[in-house]
Amino acid sequence: MADLLIGLVTHARSRFPDSAGPQGAVARIAAAMRADVTTITCSDDLFDADQTSIAQQEVDASARDYSRVQREWIDYLAQGRSTRASRGFQRAIGRMRLQAAETIHRRGSTTQQGVASLTRLLNIELAHLSLMQAALDGGTPWTLIIEDDAVCDVVESLASNLDRIMALPASTRPWLINLSCSFTPSELGTEHLLQAAPFTWQGDTARNVLVARRPVTNTVCANLYSPDFLPMLLDRWRALPLVPVIPIDWKLNRILMDMHRTGEFAAGRCWTVEPGPLVQGSLHSSTPNTGRHS
Repeated sequence: MADLLIGLVTHARSRFPDSAGPQGAVARIAAAMRADVTTITCSDDLFDADQTSIAQQEVDASARDYSRVQREWIDYLAQGRSTRASRGFQRAIGRMRLQAAETIHRRGSTTQQGVASLTRLLNIELAHLSLMQAALDGGTPWTLIIEDDAVCDVVESLASNLDRIMALPASTRPWLINLSCSFTPSELGTEHLLQAAPFTWQGDTARNVLVARRPVTNTVCANLYSPDFLPMLLDRWRALPLVPVIPIDWKLNRILMDMHRTGEFAAGRCWTVEPGPLVQGSLHSSTPNTGRHS
């Protein structure tokens, strides 16, 4: 049995076709690991329109739900803050509010465009879930899921630190690690929730390993899931309806908020590596990951 499953989410029309090849991040990380690694690529469109109908009604409901979860997330991040939010937090709130109609329900868009947008989001979500399920079915303890726009030019140090993290005792190891260089904590409005984790990143440009007082995310471009967390996460996810449709990172946010509220997500078990060793190429230029956000 492998120690780690590395799953790649991609599709036939990807702008990053090399991601599934021998020079892609998945293959290179797997080759550099000391641990036993298995790799899986999900490139299929898994959404079945015959089983779940999507029309204008679902498009409108999804846009409303997207706005709702963003408002909930803003309130969640703001818990415990002083009434005067930092400029960074204010900017993050503004960016999140602007997103509400951007992904799903653009003004003037046709029903066909809205349905196509929801179908794309569902295929991304179902690809992630299929890789999570494959990890559980195969008995793989740790799961790293990478989207095809993730670029890594610090493979050796990433692999070394993953080996070290997976060797931590169950009593102290993280449940979820955000490894993506997508947005900064300031841009996300999460910096007030982060502090130094009891783990030092070794081997390349200085990176801060931060632990969150409440679980937070930095997209789902590159996330490491522990054996303690993934079964709970997948159970929670399977219990949610597919429709209304919201982007997968926001559905993860919704689950984390609820798990925090119920006390199921243990304190101190959500970590973020800043800057992340896997650069989200669709957001940043493909310059070497030296710790600077481009």
